[in-house]
Amino acid sequence: MASEKYYYTLGWDRKIDGIQYPEDWKECSIGGKYACSIFQGTKSEFPLFVRELIVEWIPTSEYQLDKSRAHVQIMDEHYSVQDPHAQEYIMVPVENIP
Repeated sequence: MASEKYYYTLGWDRKIDGIQYPEDWKECSIGGKYACSIFQGTKSEFPLFVRELIVEWIPTSEYQLDKSRAHVQIMDEHYSVQDPHAQEYIMVPVENIP
């Protein structure tokens, strides 16, 4: 169940459009399915965002949290936790419910 503030989509291993990667960026394959979302807000709002994604959205979807893989956060080089307009791309690993 997504709120009006956040939009969730399911992502697969891919480069993210609109992100400028540094020259020395080493690509790695993270593979698998991820619940992906863009978070924009203050650091005090981030725990609420994560709670909504993991506690509310994932359990009502056809997926479950995949605890065997790492969560991924991608921020650009100008990211600042003090900037309420800063955005970060959040990827939470999920798997189909057996």
